[in-house]
Amino acid sequence: APDTASGFYRITRVLAPEPGTKDGASPLYAADPRTGPGTYLLAVNGRRVDARRNVLRLLQNQAGREVALTLNERPSLEGAREVVVVAMKSEYRLRFLDWVKHLRDYVQENSGGEVGYVFLPNMAGNGLSEFGRDYYPQRHKPGMIFDDRFNGGGNVSEYIIKEITSPIFAVQASRYSGVETKPHGSYRGHIAVLINGKTASDGETFAYATRELGFGSLIGERTWGGWVWIWPRRPLVDNAYISVPEFGGWGLEGNWIIEGPGVSPEFRVVNDPAAEMQGRDPQLEYALELLKKQIREQPLELPAKPARGPVHR
Repeated sequence: APDTASGFYRITRVLAPEPGTKDGASPLYAADPRTGPGTYLLAVNGRRVDARRNVLRLLQNQAGREVALTLNERPSLEGAREVVVVAMKSEYRLRFLDWVKHLRDYVQENSGGEVGYVFLPNMAGNGLSEFGRDYYPQRHKPGMIFDDRFNGGGNVSEYIIKEITSPIFAVQASRYSGVETKPHGSYRGHIAVLINGKTASDGETFAYATRELGFGSLIGERTWGGWVWIWPRRPLVDNAYISVPEFGGWGLEGNWIIEGPGVSPEFRVVNDPAAEMQGRDPQLEYALELLKKQIREQPLELPAKPARGPVHR
């Protein structure tokens, strides 16, 4: 941020690495982990930083290139150090991971560790990676929030649905580890699924399955309503393409589903701008309170380990 007193910029925060991701650390943290809030940015590639002007002008056309940052814990070139980083093309991924971490930490802190949180950005590679990274370490918690908001769609919702809803037929434990369900990835607990108007396509499949199979509570707002898929079969000379509606679906009652009306929540909760400006997330708050109530009033626990070990006769 600009520091008018010194005439330089001063770092207010460095995004720390997110475990389990190959691109989850800021270039500055990767190059110099000791740099933190309060450090002054004095120059970029030898060009002095001016608090009166946007520092991003010094980073134009530098994506993918090495950039030398002159840093110091005080606003002086004397004793300053130079740190070389590789500039990023976009900071979207870093900010996305930081946002998800903030929501996950909020759920952790406000549930006493009893509720897990998994964000599903889409039903493609990224969504499956996020599911694998965040679901399995938290699947033993008695409550779970799957955040299906802003889901851009894809085609892996069926895998996720089968993974978490497969019937549990046994419980297993080893001498040196905790209890596991059989199948291994099945979930035994209360589930809440968050949706909104930007839950789209295969993200809506997940929402629809939640309601029809009854494995969780749908919270938020009606989804996008776009479930007839297209495919780019007819390319044009300018690299555009022509597509037509190609994949549609209907429910077990014989009626067209999702396309148009979308999927409506069981509990309608609106994230109004005033609440968001205050840093609140009413939909997440509602889901958390609902799960805490369900955990308290309707505990879903696995059977305890028998007192004696297996006996062979």
